[in-house]
Amino acid sequence: MAQLDLGSGGLTPSPHRVTLRARLDGTRPDRAVHPDRNQVKDGPRRNEAVDARRTGRPLENDEKPEKRMTTSTSKIVLVTGASSGIGAATARALAGAGHHVVLGARRVDRLAEVVDDIKAAGGSAEYSELDVTSLDSMKTFVSTAHERHGRIDVLVNNAGVMPLSPLIMERTDDWDQMIDVNVRGVLHGIAAALPLMKAQGSGHFINIASTLGHEVVPTAAVYSATKYAVRAISEGVRKENSDIRVSIVSPSFVESELIQGGDPGTMAWVQGLADKLALPTTAVSDAIVYAVNQPDHVDVNELVIRSVLDAAA
Repeated sequence: MAQLDLGSGGLTPSPHRVTLRARLDGTRPDRAVHPDRNQVKDGPRRNEAVDARRTGRPLENDEKPEKRMTTSTSKIVLVTGASSGIGAATARALAGAGHHVVLGARRVDRLAEVVDDIKAAGGSAEYSELDVTSLDSMKTFVSTAHERHGRIDVLVNNAGVMPLSPLIMERTDDWDQMIDVNVRGVLHGIAAALPLMKAQGSGHFINIASTLGHEVVPTAAVYSATKYAVRAISEGVRKENSDIRVSIVSPSFVESELIQGGDPGTMAWVQGLADKLALPTTAVSDAIVYAVNQPDHVDVNELVIRSVLDAAA
């Protein structure tokens, strides 16, 4: 199933398996691997002026955004849907690996908490309010980060919703919400960041899909359609741009806040499955760090992540 945010925090981490399809020097081997947990030890360069801007606040009139230099081991990474679940875990993991992370979501109070946690652990982070369903909001989120740091190295399109129900129930508002967040949100991210990445000659999109973007099950038809779309859009970006890396991450059950809305009976059934099968968010965030930390000539095309129990079902 999809990345599922249980919010309980009481699950025991399950074993998991990761399938990797990587492009290395023009080849496309298919093999099973585990995410490389080696982290970059050298963090981004800092100075007081830049640190003062990592609070998420707007720049004052007398302040000028500084161009932030990055190295091969330190990247400017934007993460949508970063207030909880996979997004928050990814921001923490990337900051722990030495990257500067820019968090975006609607719940700015939660973003502030995550950024405070990252800074307390010695990481580098900032946040901005973001509504991925609004192209203007997404362009502001991306352009502001670009103006402050001089480049955008990675955009993690993570924001998503999953209100499931049988089609016969005609919950069209839920269908529209999934299309707006899961599909338009990804397209808005690409529209905002791709021109900047092309101008700088490099960039990396990491788009969160789902194992339900590989199969369709009852009650998940529309959700599956949005995640199939994410995979198709990602492949299109890859084939149209040889200088841009694109990684698709397709999780199954993962601890998050995704089990919300939809048909109550359906969602209760999904919650029961998640209680048995959900992986910790670090299973996904570690895989994302692995993809980000690969050399420029390596494109990690797709990671499929699920519990061993789920895979054997």
